[in-house]
Amino acid sequence: MKNAYELAENILKSKPDKNIELKSSDSFASIELYGTSACKKVQDTEFCECFHLENESGTGMITLYHVFPGIDLVYNDMHMEYCNKEQKPASSVMEINYCMEGRCECVFEQNEYGYIAAGDLSFCSLKKTGHVSEFPTSRYHGITITLDFSMITDEMKRILQLLSVNLEKISNISKTHSFTIIRANQSIEHIFLELYKVPEEIRYGYIRVKILELLLVLTGFDLKNNNSEHVYFSDVQIDAIKKVTMQTQANLLISA
Repeated sequence: MKNAYELAENILKSKPDKNIELKSSDSFASIELYGTSACKKVQDTEFCECFHLENESGTGMITLYHVFPGIDLVYNDMHMEYCNKEQKPASSVMEINYCMEGRCECVFEQNEYGYIAAGDLSFCSLKKTGHVSEFPTSRYHGITITLDFSMITDEMKRILQLLSVNLEKISNISKTHSFTIIRANQSIEHIFLELYKVPEEIRYGYIRVKILELLLVLTGFDLKNNNSEHVYFSDVQIDAIKKVTMQTQANLLISA
């Protein structure tokens, strides 16, 4: 059996697996979250891939890092109303989103809607159904982290155990509800804000350090004490709100 140093060396020296081809119908790749909008790879470096997104509602850019086996991080820069309306379920995947700027409207089970704004953190399991993300202001900047528990290697699990990271406890955060939104506490917000400040030349290594830090923080995370009260809306309520908004905008144009 390899010692802790050998395990860490194997993981940290491994090259990112940037093969996003699906090996079977059950396989998952983070780029799938963005559907057919992810139409063109515009950059491919040793550590990351950049994709241009485009549909009739606008454009966007995502930067995808394969951080560890089964763990990806994506920078989202959206100037569009939506990027994917046909997300498929992924039985072993947990999605974490942090909103840096703008708003994201999330549609999940039973046509219920939740909103995340700047400083909010959301957790969701893709086991039963994929959710749809829309951007009401056509502007959204944030970070997505995907954990595919089926792809986290035994070596990686041993490293995480040595760091006192409990993957089962983290997974349970997204099992309580189909979609959970919280206000990021100081420890979590600090991690994400630093991910926007790090220089490009050390970004990949820094991301790996911060992902480990986040997983450790989430291991000790008490959802009951940190879960702020977010209101969820039905599709009927959302349609009414959108109609009022459109009518208000039309009236402003007429009076201008």
